[in-house]
Amino acid sequence: MQRNFAIYNERFLNVFYESHPGTKVEQKRIKYNVEKLKDLHLKDQFQIELTNRFEVLKDGPDLDINNEWEVGRDIIKEVCEDVLGRKTNKKKDWMSHETWDKVEERRKMKEKINNARTRAQKQKAQNKHQFLNKEVKKCRRKDKREYVNDLATEAEFAAYKGDIKTLYNITKTLSRRKTQLSKS
Repeated sequence: MQRNFAIYNERFLNVFYESHPGTKVEQKRIKYNVEKLKDLHLKDQFQIELTNRFEVLKDGPDLDINNEWEVGRDIIKEVCEDVLGRKTNKKKDWMSHETWDKVEERRKMKEKINNARTRAQKQKAQNKHQFLNKEVKKCRRKDKREYVNDLATEAEFAAYKGDIKTLYNITKTLSRRKTQLSKS
């Protein structure tokens, strides 16, 4: 019964929110690139910017606790957006820049398909997208093959030198397995 409710809940969520005004919809959380705080210069810049903005708040008019919380939260979000920026998805390190350029070109072509007004425009864009999709797949296969060959060469060299740790890590990378931590 719960499983059916979960499926029903996901499927008709928008209908529920439309039929029940005032219901809050949870927004997707924005992730900021906090890894940049490891850089001391950027960390100092972040702290200075945050301090300056809160100093302005301290000198401003007295607010009730809820308004003060909202203003403080907004200040932190603005500083994070300005100094740190949003966190981006990690790119696969084995793909070349040319392949990523083709992926971006394919994505733009997909937008053209979605924004096409006539059937002829849509068909033309779909043909171009199909061609670009084949090109992306071809480039990805080539890049992956080169990456695996480089790792294999590195593994052979590590085996020749007797470097077992490097050999193990390369084997683990190639087999795509992640070791589980032992429960002790």
